[in-house]
Amino acid sequence: MTLEAMRKADAIIFDCDGVLVDVSESYDATIRQTVAHTLASMHAENSLVIDKHIIDAFKASGGFNDEVDLAYAAIICIIAANKTNQNPAEFVINACRTIDSTGIAAIEQYVLEKADISDVIAELAYPGKRNSSTIHDTFNQIFYGGSLYKKLFNKEPTLQNPGKIDSDILLVDAPTIRTLCSIFGKKPPVVTGRGRASFEYTVCEPLRSEFDTRNSVFLEDEPRSMAKPNPDSLISTMQRISAGEAIYVGDSIEDLIMSKRATEGGYPTIFCGITGTSSDPHAKAELLEGAGAHALFPTVNELAKILNQ
Repeated sequence: MTLEAMRKADAIIFDCDGVLVDVSESYDATIRQTVAHTLASMHAENSLVIDKHIIDAFKASGGFNDEVDLAYAAIICIIAANKTNQNPAEFVINACRTIDSTGIAAIEQYVLEKADISDVIAELAYPGKRNSSTIHDTFNQIFYGGSLYKKLFNKEPTLQNPGKIDSDILLVDAPTIRTLCSIFGKKPPVVTGRGRASFEYTVCEPLRSEFDTRNSVFLEDEPRSMAKPNPDSLISTMQRISAGEAIYVGDSIEDLIMSKRATEGGYPTIFCGITGTSSDPHAKAELLEGAGAHALFPTVNELAKILNQ
C-alpha cells in the first residue's frame, strides 16, 4: 500500500502493548511467574522455559492476545506434556501450529485429544468471571504488585512483590503523537487489551493527554465477548470519532483479524503492523505480511516519520 493511500485515512488508532509499550519485562515476565506459581501450587513439574519464542508461538495462532489466557494455555500444555512424557516446548509448538484463533476453546480441545486432564481443567475453572479465577488473581497480583493490586481490586494481596507493571517501557514520546495528530487532524484513540487503569499508570502525563482516551476502548474492562479479534471495539471507536477510514496500528494476528473484520463490517481499516518489539522482527514481519498486513514498520516513531514526509 502506498503512503498516499495511508494518508487518505482520516484517523489513526493504536493498540498499546508491543506498539506504544514494550512489555517483554512486564507482561511477558508476569506470564512466566504466573505459570510457575500456579504449577507449584498444584505440585506439578515445570520444565518449560516460557521465553519470547513460546509467547510468540501462542500469539501467532491468533487466539491469545490476552496474556492471562496465554498463561492458562501454557499451564495445561505443560501438564498434558508431563502426563504423556513429551517435551513441553515441542508440545506447545505443535499445538500452536494446529489450533485456530478461538484461543482457549481450541487449546483445550487440542490438549484433551492428547491427554485426559479434564480434572485439571475443572480444578482451574478458567476463565470464570472476570478477574475471579485463581490464575487471574495470581496474574494481577504479580503484574500490579501489592499496593496497586489492593487499590484496584480492593483486596488484600497474598503475594508480596514489586509490580511487573513498573518494568513497562514506553516506546513513543509526545512529539511523535503530536505529529500524527497534526497529520490526521485529531488525537489518536487506543483500542487495547489493557484496562484503563494499567494504561493510565504506564502512559502517564504529559504523554497521556496526547491520546483521545475518552473515545478509546480498554478491553480488560469489557466483557470477554468483546475481546480481540471481535471488531466491535474498533468499530465503536471509529463511529465515535467519525472516521470514514482508519489506520489501526497493532502488532499481532488478533489485531490484523480485527481490522479485517471491521473492514468487512463496513468500516474500512488499514492495518499497520509493528515488528520491532518481537524476539524475531523478520519472522513477525513475514507472519503479518503473509496474513495481509497493509504496511509494516519497526516502530511507531518510524511510522510517524514516514507519514510526515
